[in-house]
Amino acid sequence: MPQNPSSKTDILIVGAGPVGLTLACDLARHGINFRIIDKGPGRSVHSKAIVIHARTLEILESLGVIDAFLECGQKVCAFEMYAGNEKLLSLKIEGIDSPFQHVINLSQAETERILEEHLNEQGYQVERLCTCTELTQDSKGIEATIQHTETGNQEKINAHYLVGCDGAHSTVRQFLNISFQGSEYEEDFILADVCIDGPFENDKARIYFHADGVLAVFPMENPYWRLIASVDKKTEATIELFEDIMRQREAPQATLHDPRWLSDFKIHHRIVENYQKDHAFLAGDAAHIHSPAGGQGMNTGMQDAINLGWKLALVLNKKAHPKLLESYHEEREPIGHDVVEFTHKLTRVITMQSKVGTKIRNHLMPLLIQIEPFREKMVNTIEELTIHYGHSPIVEESVHEHSPELKAGSRAPDGTVTDANTGSAKRLFSIFSETRKHTLLVYTNAQDTEDVYQEINYIDKHIAQRYEDVIQTVIIGNRQIPKALEATPAQKFLDARSKIHATYGTKKHSALYLIRPDGYIGYRAIPPSLDDFRGYLKKVFL
Repeated sequence: MPQNPSSKTDILIVGAGPVGLTLACDLARHGINFRIIDKGPGRSVHSKAIVIHARTLEILESLGVIDAFLECGQKVCAFEMYAGNEKLLSLKIEGIDSPFQHVINLSQAETERILEEHLNEQGYQVERLCTCTELTQDSKGIEATIQHTETGNQEKINAHYLVGCDGAHSTVRQFLNISFQGSEYEEDFILADVCIDGPFENDKARIYFHADGVLAVFPMENPYWRLIASVDKKTEATIELFEDIMRQREAPQATLHDPRWLSDFKIHHRIVENYQKDHAFLAGDAAHIHSPAGGQGMNTGMQDAINLGWKLALVLNKKAHPKLLESYHEEREPIGHDVVEFTHKLTRVITMQSKVGTKIRNHLMPLLIQIEPFREKMVNTIEELTIHYGHSPIVEESVHEHSPELKAGSRAPDGTVTDANTGSAKRLFSIFSETRKHTLLVYTNAQDTEDVYQEINYIDKHIAQRYEDVIQTVIIGNRQIPKALEATPAQKFLDARSKIHATYGTKKHSALYLIRPDGYIGYRAIPPSLDDFRGYLKKVFL
């Protein structure tokens, strides 16, 4: 068989679905050399995963592709659940701490198109019809044997790191011999992507409970809808069958036509024992699969990619020790486990068939959703805004007073500030994402002592001298920048609407936050201390 010469790259990404493409776009943003391969001839032709939640929309905004998603996708602002003709609840996506008060429903084929086109604009191409047939690694890195299906050639690719984003049947996971623990659900399901003529509002998703099974109706990009139904046994999906199911399960009557995808499927819940093995990593469905209830799967995988990308970039740019990469498993495995557990419980509630159980469910759900803390937690959990890395070995706090709820490990909230020099408004999210760096955010308190301001000056100078290429410094004043800090080289902003003070500010002291490139707080100190902060920096950076 013809043999191509071996080649080298920093990172080899196996799999060019949404997860692999997200990682590739992030690595391109960090200026990292990589290759991304996929065994298929082109992008997915089926819609597959369609729900994009608020936290993932924030990530897409940071990557610079949000406009295309908002233009192409269907905004969904509420989830409704019915038992027959009775509406049990309406869970509205509103009042959440995000610029996006909705989800976007969009075919996975379109998600891949947008991400790949963005990747192409950065000068990178997905290499298609490439299958990883062998994988070995040593202390220096990875050697992967790649079969080029179109030419019949084989190629040896040597990489510092490899990331398996190749789905539930991951060959990378098999080569690494990492167990994939879990099981299959008993229920069978069918789906259809069709056009609907009927009384459905396209900004609401609906679920219908019935003794015969569950029916879900999700709006997609106009004019398509996604229908999913549980069935007693493996059954071929047809338009006629779905029209019968809609009638039997007391959904509004509608005419279905022009299907672009009809399928039957089973669902599983599984998770790997480790997201990393030496120089190789797993992300997305290669690491965890679960019920589509809640639409968490693709979102969780894309967030795996964002968590891993900045860490690989720091290590490859020799700004961090390779040990930093161990935090990927430490941070993401608990998240994956929580998502598997959450979607499993949600699936059991949705597919419940016993008369007693369904009666209790249908009685309790309307009552629970009226309890504001429960409703708020449910929406924020579904939108993946409650993810927290407080357990991480690279997250730390140095807090010596009663402080805001915004703890290290939390997602850093957005807000609007005013440039202290120009008076122009700017969002925190844009400040965090406009460079590939960490952001050192100092929220000043006008009542602080000169000693604290001097400490902030020391910290800013220390960053400028040693970490300027990986950390940008931002100082925010509630009403004004303290005079003692006016000469610092940091960017300076004023809290334009006082909303930020409620989250970042304190009553007594200035607060320091180190915001990671993935938008989470890695370090928090109240009041700031150079010695403490220097100690933390040595844990993360070289």
